Amino acid sequence: MRTKSESRRQAIVSAAAGAFQRSGFENTSMDDIAAAVPCSKGTLYGYFESKEALFYEAIVEATDVHFREPFVLLHDTTSPAREVLLRFGERFIAQVCSPGVHTLRRLVMTASAGGATELAARCYEAGAGWGLKECAAYLEMAQARGELRVPSPSVAGLQLRALLEAEWLDSLLYGERVKATKQRVRGSAQRAIDAFFKIYGPDAATT
Repeated sequence: MRTKSESRRQAIVSAAAGAFQRSGFENTSMDDIAAAVPCSKGTLYGYFESKEALFYEAIVEATDVHFREPFVLLHDTTSPAREVLLRFGERFIAQVCSPGVHTLRRLVMTASAGGATELAARCYEAGAGWGLKECAAYLEMAQARGELRVPSPSVAGLQLRALLEAEWLDSLLYGERVKATKQRVRGSAQRAIDAFFKIYGPDAATT
């Protein structure tokens, strides 16, 4: 009996990712993926029980490659919060504007629009949802050090993400070409972090 091969599994995930990028989740069949590998459908089902499971794995692997790197900066427990968040903001914006992350977002959104809402929700939790938890944990730590005042770290994390994406999201969603130069990214991140500290900084007005 043949044993499962990790290299074979990776080849299947890579081929599936390419097929999903070309045609979207709804319009990609297991036959299409088998042809792209190439392998038999029986081999596919030996590794993944369904197209949904294969899509999820492809998204998770792409998330690891394209999305998670900026959040390592939030593990800095010694630098001032403003400096950490500015560095994070610059890397986050650069990543959001990258083709890889844009493709990830589009794939999950189209899967949801096509009716695979539960699958899309799982993909969200593995990527953007995970990122929000990382942000919330850092903001809570910064509050404990007296550098921020965040009554709800999870809400503050959502608002931080919204501020960082504000100058870019429309262009990304509507397919405009985005010129994310280093200077423009830094200026955008600076404006976002300045606005965030006006809301949540230690000297922010209380309501």
